[in-house]
Amino acid sequence: MPFAKLTAAQLKAPSSAAGRSRSPYTMFLGGLRVGEGGRATVAEEGVSRIQIKNRLKAAAKDVGLNIAFVRSAPEEVVFHVVSRKTPGATE
Repeated sequence: MPFAKLTAAQLKAPSSAAGRSRSPYTMFLGGLRVGEGGRATVAEEGVSRIQIKNRLKAAAKDVGLNIAFVRSAPEEVVFHVVSRKTPGATE
């Protein structure tokens, strides 16, 4: 069955967090400060470069960070934290 049961509290939470556990991407980004960054390799992640970037963008949004990607080799993704998002700011 592709459904997951949600509690009343989960239903009231923002939809991006409802019923989802923190991904490794979210946990990693949550520990970074402005100016820090990271690197992921396509071979280690087992997914495409675009998928890695999309997962990083989603995780950055979840933890309230703005990230920028650095030009890198085709088999890796390099990024850094540019700033923290201010509460209530629109994109």
